[in-house]
This record gives sequence, C-alpha cells and structure tokens, in this order.
Amino acid sequence: MYKALLVNLLLVLVLCVSCKDDEVRTDDNWTNGLEQSDEVLVVDEDDVGWKLLELNPMEKEQALSVFYAGIETEIQSDSLYGMVTKFKKRRMELHQALGIPDARYFFDNPEWLPIIEPSKINYVDGTSEDAVGYYITPNLVKIKGGKWKSDLEEDRDKILKLEQKVGELQEDDMNVFGLLVHKPVRSIIYNGTVAVPSSYTYLISSKEPLLVTNIGEVKLLEREDTEIALELPYNSGYYVLVYGVSEDNKVIREVSRTGDTRLVHNGVHQEGRDKVFIAYSYPVEKIMIKVYKRKKSSSISFTFEHIVEKIDGGNRKK
Repeated sequence: MYKALLVNLLLVLVLCVSCKDDEVRTDDNWTNGLEQSDEVLVVDEDDVGWKLLELNPMEKEQALSVFYAGIETEIQSDSLYGMVTKFKKRRMELHQALGIPDARYFFDNPEWLPIIEPSKINYVDGTSEDAVGYYITPNLVKIKGGKWKSDLEEDRDKILKLEQKVGELQEDDMNVFGLLVHKPVRSIIYNGTVAVPSSYTYLISSKEPLLVTNIGEVKLLEREDTEIALELPYNSGYYVLVYGVSEDNKVIREVSRTGDTRLVHNGVHQEGRDKVFIAYSYPVEKIMIKVYKRKKSSSISFTFEHIVEKIDGGNRKK
C-alpha cells in the first residue's frame, strides 16, 4: 500500500514537471517557425531531493505512459500535405519515470532514450488506421526517404513535401513525426520501447571503507556529514552513479558519474581508477553506488495517446 502511494506521488510529480495533459498547439501554416527553448531544471532550495523509489517493470511502464501522455505536442498541418507532430524528449525529467536518481542519465547515455513510433491514427469521423506505412521520422528520411504503403499518384507530391518538412523541423531534443493523413485527426497513439541496463546497487559506510563491486574495489577515503572522498574503478563499459541519501530516504541532488557514453573513443572502452570528491548541501545518511552494465539490458514497452482534436458532445474542439 505504501509503495503504491509513493508511485502515485511520483507520477503526479512527473506530470507537474512535464506539462498539461493533452495540451496541443495547432499551426495551419507550414512556414511558421516553432519556438525553441532549452530544458530547465527548477530546483527548490528547501527541498532535499526526490524520494528514492525502487520501481518494478510494470510500475515503470505505467510511469512512462503517464509521463509521455502529459507532454505538450505541437502540430503543424496542411490539408494538401498531411500533418507533422513534434514534442520534447524531456531528458531532464524522464529519468524519474524509471526511478533513476540522475538528471543527466539520458544526456550522458543518449542511446538509452526510448524509441517512440506512431502506432494508430484515430480520425474525427470515428475511423482508425494503422500508422505503420503512413508516417515518417527524420531518421527514416536520412536512411531511405520513407517506406510508405501508399503508391497512389496523388500521394507522391504529398509524401515528398512531408519528408522535406520533417527534415527541416528535426531537432536533437525533439521527437518529430510526419503523418500522411487525408482527413481531420482526433488523436495519435504511440508505442514506446526503452532499454533498461541491468544494474547493481551497493551501500558503503565508514564502518566498511572497502567495498568490492562487480567492476572492482571502491575505497572510502574520507567521510563527513556533508562530504565524501572515494576512489573507485573507471570502466566506460559501465555507467556508475555515486549519490547520497538523507535519513528520510531522499536522494540528495549532488551526484557523481563515471563511464558516460561520450567518453568511449572509437568504440574502445576505457578503464582505470578515479578519485571522486562530493560536497553535499545536506547531511548524508547513506552512500549508494549504482552500477549499470551497458552490454546487458532488458526492455520495457509502453503506450500513450496524444489528443489532436477533442470531441465534446458531437462538437469538434481544437
């Protein structure tokens, strides 16, 4: 019961940080530019951090579905060419839906970002269509120019225009999809898959200054209430987090990381030892070490829906 309450609180937090449910901005002009903004992490200085939760796969699936359903979507549409949807990857908050205590988890390891694909297109007239073969992404544009089910002559120009528009609107921090549609869309259902590397969690204390992990020895060199110094293995085949936990089981914001993807050179993993010093702004009760193994992972699948045009009592609402 207590665990379920914590999960619900987490989902509420995720939704509050992300944006309003099913909020969509519609632009009927291809030429209008989209506003760009950097993700900002708002920190409450009176708050120690967020509650440390161990979520099972089903809880992670539910949290991901709620998280993505609440992301604001921007729509560009044109009756002649189709529709483009665009929404942020939200790397700064996404880690929370997986119970990972590191805001830079997906920045350091972009290959672990969820893969999102349109699954179903629901139309205002009550009909639906399988989205496979009727959508394009920036990656598909680069690789093969799309793989479309439609071979109708009248769709040829529409497809070329849609591929061009998706290529123009692509951004590293955005999910962008072009959809070949011929009538008003009510909603789009997406499928997502995220890789979850296998991980090991260790606890180190001043009573046990030497800790043996699956990647080598961790030595506690110094520990005060708000400061620690560690010597630990560096192995870029693993992503390692060192974080402090308060007495009320909250993760304190300061986190040390080693082994991020960007430090892997030409596919060769680097190994060695690092000395880490962390100064916390709040007393630390426990020091936790989380080790993620890159070559061993499972996957979690989830589904969410973005409303494009709401139906209320038979009336259409944008």
